[in-house]
Amino acid sequence: MEYIKTIVFSALLLGSMSLISSTAIFGQLAIPSEQTLAIIGYDGLLFGLSEVKTDERNLSVEIATPFAPDEDKEFEAWLVDDKRGGSAYYLNLGVLNENGTLNYNEHLMSPYTYTHLEITSEPAKDLDPRPDTSNIVGTAELVPPFGK
Repeated sequence: MEYIKTIVFSALLLGSMSLISSTAIFGQLAIPSEQTLAIIGYDGLLFGLSEVKTDERNLSVEIATPFAPDEDKEFEAWLVDDKRGGSAYYLNLGVLNENGTLNYNEHLMSPYTYTHLEITSEPAKDLDPRPDTSNIVGTAELVPPFGK
């Protein structure tokens, strides 16, 4: 448990430091091109970590979790366009592999559309292209400039 607390604290501290330093250097809030996010699961526990990078067209998402899905299930990752005010569109990033990681790299027209990263538990070899939103096992909120 101490290990998880250390990871979360480190991620929050690094994120805060990057925002503070960019404000001090440029006198205004710079558009971040990299974010480290804590993926929060059931009961507010840390499910995993994600690093999101973009140069406004190319998007890279790396995810890592120590958890394994239940038997005959797999974890799928999704970027979500804001469900409250956006289209609620889910972009499938793929299935986390057997060691709990995923690396997604793609050229997108507007990666800043997305506001959340979600991990769902899906049936193994699921043919349904839609997420099982009743079985979200982890979520992280992207910070601005995401959500444009």
